[in-house]
Amino acid sequence: WAGAAIYRKDSDSAGYQSVTSATQQAVRGWAVTVLAGQADVLNIFDHVNSVEVVLQNGELESVTEQAVLSGSNIAYLGGEVLQFAEAEYLGEGRYRLSTFLRGRFGTEDAIVIHAEMDDFVLLTPDLLPIRQSSDIIGLAREYKAVTEHTTLDDADVVSFAYNARRLRP
Repeated sequence: WAGAAIYRKDSDSAGYQSVTSATQQAVRGWAVTVLAGQADVLNIFDHVNSVEVVLQNGELESVTEQAVLSGSNIAYLGGEVLQFAEAEYLGEGRYRLSTFLRGRFGTEDAIVIHAEMDDFVLLTPDLLPIRQSSDIIGLAREYKAVTEHTTLDDADVVSFAYNARRLRP
């Protein structure tokens, strides 16, 4: 997978307009252990819990807590967006992640719903949530993801209403 371009259609009369694009292959995999959910870990580093993930491709690296505070190592894990400082390589594409900032970008409610086989995706800058304008909050729009060897006409339509979750306190 060499990336995708995301297009949005704002009305029946308008065509699809480019919203963003991702040009790198995503570092992704799944959890092989369960990340414990605790509501008391918001806005502080969680030094207690860990989760092990197996990657289909790519690598992870440890960073300092300061780098995490500056936006490094943002990941999606089973509905929760989190950040991690420690990525201990265990062999054969398996990593133990720890030292987390949990419930990022409005995903606090997903802290307590983890399971084995949760999807894991490292959210590099081109995979971070798409910034939307406030005038489309709550309005269903059609989106298309155009990948390599696909045209805009061939791409599947996905209807989605932006709920501005990441803007909520």
